[in-house]
Amino acid sequence: MALSRLRDTEGGDGGVPMNAPAPHKLDRLPSRHWNEQLPKAYLTIPTRLLADLHDTPLAIGLYALIGRLYLVHQAPVPLSRADVLRYDPTLKAGAVKRAFDRLVAGGWLVEAIPEGRKKQRYTPTWGRVKGSPLPWRMDQSCLGRPRHIARLPLDRGLLDICMGKLTPHATRTATITRYMTVPALSLADVGSYALTLAELPHETPNLRWLGLVRNGRARPLPAEHQLLAIISQRPLTLDDDPAGGRDTELTVSGTRRLGLAPLPPSPSTAGRAQPLFFVPPGLIGSSIGPLIGSLIGHVAEVADAPTAPLLGVGFWKKVTSQANCW
Repeated sequence: MALSRLRDTEGGDGGVPMNAPAPHKLDRLPSRHWNEQLPKAYLTIPTRLLADLHDTPLAIGLYALIGRLYLVHQAPVPLSRADVLRYDPTLKAGAVKRAFDRLVAGGWLVEAIPEGRKKQRYTPTWGRVKGSPLPWRMDQSCLGRPRHIARLPLDRGLLDICMGKLTPHATRTATITRYMTVPALSLADVGSYALTLAELPHETPNLRWLGLVRNGRARPLPAEHQLLAIISQRPLTLDDDPAGGRDTELTVSGTRRLGLAPLPPSPSTAGRAQPLFFVPPGLIGSSIGPLIGSLIGHVAEVADAPTAPLLGVGFWKKVTSQANCW
């Protein structure tokens, strides 16, 4: 069922042309991947890329990020190293540069020369075909992927939910929104999950903590609300927290995603209290005299209020004489 769905999506029967090069050991995934249900929303990773960059999970995660952005904006992605560092605060500038260099040198990214002060723009590719990188094409079915190039479906929730959404800009800093204050995964974790999904186990503490890998095998992502609930529980962990995530909290966007409306800020009590005011001494008296009692807290007497009758002097004399007799 899943295999037929995948072939229908790709628009082909999945066969390998006779003139195609010999398949790589990762070009054909194990049959268990086709038997499992595909994610509702996924992006594709060429399996040969996993073989070429198996020693650099960060580069695989960076390729997945650029592929995700390319699907959203349907154009070459303007992205700087500073944008990536803000998206994944665990990274160092040197590691990001090396990941970009490996992707470009391996033909997995096509780099456009920037004009003026614009950022470098990147287009993901299917790798080198006939000696040249074959870029993704939004105007073609299957993004222009040849049939002989196998690919791995990677759940978009690894990026959108566990890390956040990045909106690139040609000249300015990219905008980043998250469902949590701190990313639950890193780009290296995303690459490690892809490798584990291809039966090249790369377990990480974050993947184990979220329950996405177990016994060297990748597990499908839980439903979005379940995944956010697990992430929100990270501050409850103690010494076993792999990334010091005690500062992890759901943002307003995260609570709304769960269907929980955040409470409005309570109005200040000072704003509701009557402020003091001052008047010239000459106005104190007949002008504001009637107001002083009510402002200070004076309670006006009610004329019709019932009162006890006054007792006469003779009554008290009688009581006193009786007391003397006792």
